[in-house]
Amino acid sequence: MLLDDVKRNEITATLKLLHPENGLFEIRILKTQQGTVSGYFTDIESAVIAIESYVGKYDIYFTINPPNHKLLERSRNRLTTYAKQTTSDSEIERINWLLVDLDPVRKSGTASTDNEKRNAFELASIVVKGLRNDFDFPIPVICDSGNGFHLLYKLDMDNTPENANTLKSLLSVLDVLYSTDSAKVDRVTFNPARITKLYGVQSVKGDNSPERPHRWSCIKKIPNEIVSVSIGAINRVLEALPKPDDSDDNATPSNSESTNNFDLEKWLIDVMSCK
Repeated sequence: MLLDDVKRNEITATLKLLHPENGLFEIRILKTQQGTVSGYFTDIESAVIAIESYVGKYDIYFTINPPNHKLLERSRNRLTTYAKQTTSDSEIERINWLLVDLDPVRKSGTASTDNEKRNAFELASIVVKGLRNDFDFPIPVICDSGNGFHLLYKLDMDNTPENANTLKSLLSVLDVLYSTDSAKVDRVTFNPARITKLYGVQSVKGDNSPERPHRWSCIKKIPNEIVSVSIGAINRVLEALPKPDDSDDNATPSNSESTNNFDLEKWLIDVMSCK
């Protein structure tokens, strides 16, 4: 599919935001007619050109954390078909981002309906407000994955097993605190080599139908200042699970109003879908 300038700019902006200053990232396309397709890029323009023929045919993913620059030699600024090696957790330089993936409950392998996607947005709003008001998390980058919503929280962590386990525990607690019968917090997006939808491309999960359409992904909201989550804020979440002797009043976050002047409700308006 030929990309118009708007889509090219969206993909370029995504890669510049998560991998600034010519940072290295892997592009990965799964289950193609030529197996796994993978390439390592520092040249964003080359990456956009390389994926163009795959857009609308396959879901396209990228690493949110930077791989070791030695991996560039596997497939330098180009895509390789039938790729034998992709980025492992031990090959990530630092943990720069946490992905909180919020998906509606639906049959596996299908796109979401409009109502199902709305359920994911409602959960995203609850998580953003709860983490900010109750645990002093910063405002995240909010992304539309096509079928649900992603919250990208900036981190500044060494890539160690201990830190990965901390993030694993964090997502597990978020699942307990916030998941509902209609939308869930994904528990497994903690690993350093996590790949996610390349925002700006089309999501093509399942059959394309009026009820369950193939939608475009995009970055919806970027805060004026992207602030890293503090270890203290993470620890407050980890300590939030109710103990056996806790009263009901302390069992879940309070959803109290933020004490600062930031209008979070207004900021969350018009996040529902990409154009």
